[in-house]
Amino acid sequence: MTIVLDLTPDAEARLRRRASREGQDAQAVALRLLTERLIEEETEEEETAPTGRSMADLFAGRVGLAAGSGAAYSENGGWRFAEGLARKHAR
Repeated sequence: MTIVLDLTPDAEARLRRRASREGQDAQAVALRLLTERLIEEETEEEETAPTGRSMADLFAGRVGLAAGSGAAYSENGGWRFAEGLARKHAR
């Protein structure tokens, strides 16, 4: 597939500098960067895809949740987990 991109002057200059540093032509560097980014996004999507499991099920044994899960417990589990991370990060 051939794609034509209109880069801003700044983006073009950055791409050319990077290609020069890597000893490659700009097209090869652009193709590699685009491919790497697409692979990263696909990996992120796979890691965050819903599994049909509750938050308690997902984090059981990892963040000290009690064994077993129930809808009421799981319903707020994500918020409590996020709030706990925020408090820990704030310290």
